[in-house]
Amino acid sequence: MAPAPGSPARPVHSPAPRPTTPPATVETHIEGLHRRLGITAAQDPQWSAFADVMRGSAAHLGEALRARSANPAMNAVDDLRTYTAIAEAQAEDLRKLLPAFESLYASLTPAQQHAADVLFRNSDRHVPHKAKPRAKAALPPAAG
Repeated sequence: MAPAPGSPARPVHSPAPRPTTPPATVETHIEGLHRRLGITAAQDPQWSAFADVMRGSAAHLGEALRARSANPAMNAVDDLRTYTAIAEAQAEDLRKLLPAFESLYASLTPAQQHAADVLFRNSDRHVPHKAKPRAKAALPPAAG
């Protein structure tokens, strides 16, 4: 419904992006990866380092999402700033995760490496166009 003439337009606010692995489910994700990769006792030191970085990343992203949700009445510029902060947090966390994963990957057997390759290749976390579509908010009519 269009706002009455002379009244301010209703703000259009998009919901916060959902992390690929929210902090509440990171342990389930870690356990699933451990099981699917068949991590051995000899690989536990590398696995533990990788899992710890994943936990830290989930906590860091959770903080960025909470900061965004703390201000539901933000304007469009602030909205874009918070998306930028979330994207920067994700990039920072990936930079931390890569060396831990490289160390783990190097310790894997060829069969485990193949399993990791398939798991990561088939993951939609790095393919933005596969994300669930969001409902579009109605824009106010253009000022005329």
